[in-house]
Amino acid sequence: MRTSLKLLGLLCATSCLFMSASEAAELRTHEKSDYSRIVFDYDSATKYTLSQDGQNITVTLDNNDPLSADSANQILSRVGTPAITKEGDSTRVTFTIKDNSSLRHFSTGSRIIVDVSGAQVEDSARAKFIASSKQETPSTEAVYYPDENGNTPAEAEETQEIKTTVESEKETAQLDNATSEVETTVETEAEITTPKNDLALDAPYVISMSFGAPASLTVFKDWRRLWIVTDQKDAKMPQITGPESAAFPTFEKLEIEGGSAFFADFGAEALSNFGIRGEGGGKDWRFVLAPDATSTMMSDFVITRTDNQKQLIWNADAPETSLSFTDPLSGLIFQVATVEQTGTYVAPAKSFPEFDVFESIAGLALTPKIDDLTLTVEDTRVILGKESGALAISSNIMPAPELDKSDEEIAEPENALENEETEVEVEAEAESGIEVEQEATSELLLNFAAWRNGNVRQLVDMERKVMANIALAENDQSRINDYLALAKIELSFGRGAEAIGALERAAEIAPSLIGTPDYNALLGAAAAMSYKYDRAFDAFKIPEFDESNEINAWRVVTLAGLEDWSQAGRDLPRDLSFIADYIPPVRQEVALTLAEVALREGRTEQSAALLDLVDVDRDVLTRAQKAAFTYLSGELFRQLGEENLSIKLWESLADSGDDYFRTKSIFALTQLLYQNEEIATDTAIERLEQLRYAWRGDDLETQILYRLGNLYIENNQPVQGLSLLRQAASNSADQTVVDQITTQMTQSFADIFLTDKLNDISPIEAVTLYEEFNELVPAGAQGDVLARKLANQLVEIDLLDRAGRLLKSQLQINSAGIPALELSIDLAKIQLMDRNPQAALNTTRQAENVYNALVKSVTDKDSPQLTTARTLYEDVLFYRAKALADDGDADKALALLATLPKNEQVLTLRADIAWTEQNWAQAASALGSLIDFKNIRAGAPLTEAQASLVLNWAIALNLADDATGLEAAKARFGPSMKASTRAQEFEIVTRPQRDIFMTDRDTINRIVSEVDIFDAFIKDQDLVN
Repeated sequence: MRTSLKLLGLLCATSCLFMSASEAAELRTHEKSDYSRIVFDYDSATKYTLSQDGQNITVTLDNNDPLSADSANQILSRVGTPAITKEGDSTRVTFTIKDNSSLRHFSTGSRIIVDVSGAQVEDSARAKFIASSKQETPSTEAVYYPDENGNTPAEAEETQEIKTTVESEKETAQLDNATSEVETTVETEAEITTPKNDLALDAPYVISMSFGAPASLTVFKDWRRLWIVTDQKDAKMPQITGPESAAFPTFEKLEIEGGSAFFADFGAEALSNFGIRGEGGGKDWRFVLAPDATSTMMSDFVITRTDNQKQLIWNADAPETSLSFTDPLSGLIFQVATVEQTGTYVAPAKSFPEFDVFESIAGLALTPKIDDLTLTVEDTRVILGKESGALAISSNIMPAPELDKSDEEIAEPENALENEETEVEVEAEAESGIEVEQEATSELLLNFAAWRNGNVRQLVDMERKVMANIALAENDQSRINDYLALAKIELSFGRGAEAIGALERAAEIAPSLIGTPDYNALLGAAAAMSYKYDRAFDAFKIPEFDESNEINAWRVVTLAGLEDWSQAGRDLPRDLSFIADYIPPVRQEVALTLAEVALREGRTEQSAALLDLVDVDRDVLTRAQKAAFTYLSGELFRQLGEENLSIKLWESLADSGDDYFRTKSIFALTQLLYQNEEIATDTAIERLEQLRYAWRGDDLETQILYRLGNLYIENNQPVQGLSLLRQAASNSADQTVVDQITTQMTQSFADIFLTDKLNDISPIEAVTLYEEFNELVPAGAQGDVLARKLANQLVEIDLLDRAGRLLKSQLQINSAGIPALELSIDLAKIQLMDRNPQAALNTTRQAENVYNALVKSVTDKDSPQLTTARTLYEDVLFYRAKALADDGDADKALALLATLPKNEQVLTLRADIAWTEQNWAQAASALGSLIDFKNIRAGAPLTEAQASLVLNWAIALNLADDATGLEAAKARFGPSMKASTRAQEFEIVTRPQRDIFMTDRDTINRIVSEVDIFDAFIKDQDLVN
């Protein structure tokens, strides 16, 4: 097929993501307004030297791997085209820079960064490149944000009041049931607060505060304001001193519970450019503002777990107290932890899923996004947690390994900006050179491209400005639309939790928004991005979305997140073309998830098309996305019959840094090799046993446990196998999968007990299996046969008590009819073997009740059912007779036997009872009848059992003083007995009484004591015929 052939071409490119460094080395270029960047990207850290001769720059790299310049697709205004040459074991790259340019260079992880700063010089080559790379795109109305002086870009110079068009929201009944295009005014900074002149810091300035008693402070930056918060209620206004201190803004005081807060509006640009160093503490605090002012002893966060609750620890030098108050401008809640001395602070600002941390000069300051965030101050640390549950902490909030950072995330080591931005967003912006990748079609309900204005570095400013508009809004309608606009902005940057917060605020004002298509589409997407799949599914299931391919696809994404892969496969739309209109970060995640759903359904053409779509963004995929793409491509090739390509791709993931897809690839590879008989069962078990602990807690663990369980069953280890299948069923959230696993367990269980496979395991293992997985015993006749076969095995190893308990348990299930009679007979038999006649008598009485009830219920007295029941009832009476005899009532036993048809077992029991009672005449009569019944012929060779029976008959005749009978027995069987193993004993027993000596009498007594006629008989009988 066409798509599969295209993916074949991707094999090398995909493998390169994880293979040799020689294929992965790249030279890339990025052009920005304030600098031009060259990136040398190797697979591992590489040493280098940089030399400058005027405008000529030479970078010598201690690596001779091929360096590809294919990705150097942006013309640099400050830098000439790099030239690459090889010199022995090194690579030399030369280029020129513009006059008056400044140069910086550093390495980070496997990358070497060279930045050239200075004014852009537009030349003909750059203009030609830009002109040739422009494409026709649908027009969009941009949102412009003013600079610190209130000025806007050239496109909006004539506009004093900057406005952004917010996509219309379906108005609720509360909002007059009208649908309209609402324009939300984004106030310029001049409208929010009094503008300040640019603040020159040629000389240092000092903000000082003095207290009558030792005070603790938190000092932090919030967008354009500097905050000073203290635990002193009567604190005086901070003072600014310096050459032109009058140019600085004055502080305003805010009374708060437990202390005081002061803030001054310095302007966002000025505040971000200040260097501020804290000095002192206690009664006297100083904050020095100067270009080179820096502080030391910064503290960062550490993730910990206490009683399985995830918390964040901020280690601080003598934190004092926690304070909380509401910002009067934005309405946000600020929580701070004050410190007694300067030196412990947070820099840069950090964004977590459930709260944002401000950049501080002293102490800790944050704004929560949830209602139950807790901030606890202890002796040397501050603990952040939640009142209930674990704190949500993204894996990328702490400084990530340098290898994973995209070029745009890497700034000067001493001034690194740490953002919540993803690798995908940054790389996409760096490679394209534009802020909005593409304009989505207007038909999309989730028009991420239209909502994304600006880049991730501007996001915080955008959030603050919208929050300021909300605080200043004159009516609820304006606030609702501002919250909806904020939710869309957050969604366009993949910030689902933040979007949910904005949407909830809007719904608090207008509850009737909930359930409307526009609102629910936003809420569902936000919840899906936040991994709150239950909430997302609820939002997407309103009837208005039933005909929407777009929302149905998002439903499938949420079902996949809920691990309901069966339903996801059934609901997967055929037409997914709209995904191509999404911005890359969203497109990649949605396409990869839907590709996996399609592959699970065997829809190879659709999955290939989705993977083609992901491959468009291959250069900007995160490591996890690259791993997902490689794994899914391998599965696609397997389904297309290209197993060699699958193996190559999966092997490339075996050593990758992504634990999830490394586990998936080893699992898939093991299954494929086992299926092709390239590895033995033991080897497959060993590999999957290692994977059991490599990944826990989701559908992947369920798959591993399921396959491993089946391998153990195939390897004649059913206890381990069924235990793992049971664990897999309990782990799965997909009821269809649970049903499949349960069916598999039931079939495997029955297959072991109802076939010859039961002989392949020990009786102990068999009974352990039965008792451990009793819920798998099939109902009806199959369950009875299974229990009786297992009881028979237990009898063989003399575990009579356990065999009896097993049959009793089965009798509780089948307590009527033919099955109950069969089980009762087997149980009585075992109880008699276990020397428990009273229990056997009780069992036969219950069986008699069963028989009588059955006779009453059957109208046709000649029916086969009743014929079978009569035969079984004779067995019940037979074992009752044995129980009576063993319980000391031989007469009743013999009387009961006299009512039964004469057969081998009746004659055997009669002989046994007479023998036990030493009624030798009756014993001789019964044994003689038994010999005739068995048709043991005189002169014929005798088996061991036949010889023993003839010997016992002769003993009974001897002890009954029946000389005639004894002579007849000797004449009849003498020749045959001489050839048997019992010849000597028979010769002694059949001597005439006058010739018997004392030693002969001892021999006879010994034989009598050793004989148990019935026991020998019953041990030869199986419980199940």
